[in-house]
Amino acid sequence: MSISIPAFGQSWWYDDWVGKEVDQNMLPDIFDDNFDVEEFATGFFLPTTMTFIENDILVLQKNDGQVFHIKSDGNIQPNPVIDVSVSNMYETGLLGITSKNSSVYLYYTEANEDGGEPIANNIYKYKWIENKLQDSTLIKSLPAYETLVHNGGAMVVGNDDTVFAVIGDQKMIRGYGILHNQFGSPDDTSVILPVDPPGDYFTIGIRNSFGLAIDPLTGNLWATENGLESFDEVNLFLPNSNSGWNAHSGPIDESRIHIIDVPDFVGVLKSHIQLFLSSFYSIFFLSQHYEYSEPEFSWKEVVAPTALNFAPNSFGNFGNWLFVGDCNFGNIYKFKLNSDRTALNFDDSDLMDLIKHEQDSLQEIHFGKGFGCITDIEFHNNDMYVTSLTSGTIYKISFND
Repeated sequence: MSISIPAFGQSWWYDDWVGKEVDQNMLPDIFDDNFDVEEFATGFFLPTTMTFIENDILVLQKNDGQVFHIKSDGNIQPNPVIDVSVSNMYETGLLGITSKNSSVYLYYTEANEDGGEPIANNIYKYKWIENKLQDSTLIKSLPAYETLVHNGGAMVVGNDDTVFAVIGDQKMIRGYGILHNQFGSPDDTSVILPVDPPGDYFTIGIRNSFGLAIDPLTGNLWATENGLESFDEVNLFLPNSNSGWNAHSGPIDESRIHIIDVPDFVGVLKSHIQLFLSSFYSIFFLSQHYEYSEPEFSWKEVVAPTALNFAPNSFGNFGNWLFVGDCNFGNIYKFKLNSDRTALNFDDSDLMDLIKHEQDSLQEIHFGKGFGCITDIEFHNNDMYVTSLTSGTIYKISFND
């Protein structure tokens, strides 16, 4: 038996992207016999992100604005703990959740009714009281333009308890501005920013991101970013960093412009000039200087990286490694960090240029496959939990020591 789910939206190109055939009778594969995978909880409709609250899970359903409570044994409570009204076309909807102590944060494209016109991408703070989300407070309102894509939504809590959120550029038909490395006033898109407590933009120049993670050992913030037609990225972002969009995506020396008979160096030069000019323009629009940051790893072909997270020290041979999921192929990738945890280490000479080209082997970094469109990866009590939007399932991956 197989099912086909039109995942994020209601258009042929989105259905082709994530509306894949998923065999419900087959478990995903892990390429290491020391790990087991199982279905932990299933039956969700378009689940996006999740968070652990104590030992239980709260998981979001994108299109209907419902949050479900999963007990520590995998038992799904029958009624949602909250139901909010969301716009749900394309990449809008109930998109992000994170928690710290008894506070839970929801990021969603708010509407007057499910499927309605977007009002804004709003972030609310709740209290988890008696298994309910109560006492909501709007802590940040971000734009939700009519293009309905690149809304971001991923959130993460830093080691200092700061809550960060990401929003993409939303392909603004109104034109780009300084946050997109062009001339123009900022509009709270294309950024990673602290929302509780609020502060200046942490990173600018984000095209489209579905994943944020904090390195528990260093406190550094890492993120995935989706490119346009090539060069999806894994990034380490220090404070006041610039990811480079829309000057280019991927490594800057690989920048290209798609015009026949124009040498490659013209594209590289164009990217350098645009970043230089935007750095100058920022003096007039921003209170901080933002420095361009090269990606730590890129895929030449589009894989649509989404969630990423760091394994605990006890996760078999991969303690403290970085794990990344994708939406296009249902893969989980594993990355070993260098000694100061500011870059990724590779043994395969083909990957030492920090680019996965089409002809390069995945063997060194391939941890698992067959998960469908991965929307979240979380670790709890030494186990990995993976949300699959296409199968409506949360999988549990355990080290079988």
